[in-house]
Amino acid sequence: MVSRRRAASLDPAARNLDFRLRRDLVNQLLWCRPDPGDLREARVLDAGAPRLHSAARALDRALRRDAIRRALGFVRRINGRNVSPVIQAARKSLDLELRKAILARSLRRRPEPDAVPRAEYVKPGKRVLRPSATMRSNFGQITDRHRFGIALDAAARLYGDGRLRERARLKDLILDTDARIATALDAFWLDNDTEALLDSLNIIVVSPRRAPRCAS
Repeated sequence: MVSRRRAASLDPAARNLDFRLRRDLVNQLLWCRPDPGDLREARVLDAGAPRLHSAARALDRALRRDAIRRALGFVRRINGRNVSPVIQAARKSLDLELRKAILARSLRRRPEPDAVPRAEYVKPGKRVLRPSATMRSNFGQITDRHRFGIALDAAARLYGDGRLRERARLKDLILDTDARIATALDAFWLDNDTEALLDSLNIIVVSPRRAPRCAS
């Protein structure tokens, strides 16, 4: 009981002592702090009003952005004359990387085949290789690319297996949209018979008769 009373009587003295120690520490820090003029010379403190400094920094950023835009616009207008080859190579490399990035982004955003309604591409009894007149305006370019890809891949396979000698003639027939090539591709699209497609292309290329082109 006596010890508790003594502790209660010492508590105000302890708080007073702690307050004095803190005040003494603050006084020492204030006494030892450097002069504001020295801090401004060392660029630790900004000279002038804070609003003026923020406005100056904003103006500096705007000037830098404008300079960068003008520099980029000038790079686009260079025509190669009196320009270092190193700069031209860097520009071509940057343009190539930008094109690759745009293409990669487009490929990532394209829908999956299963996510696209099948009715938009296929009608009953027909395949996308022979689109109707209404579908040709929307999907004609994709259809032609698909057709050429299948035919050229088949030609490369025939040439790699040693079954095709006139590879250039077959490529010309494919690119000229020969009617026999289109018929063989339609049959392949329906039954998915790779060997039948290869045999048909091999027969077409060795045949002396050439059918007229498909109507576009």
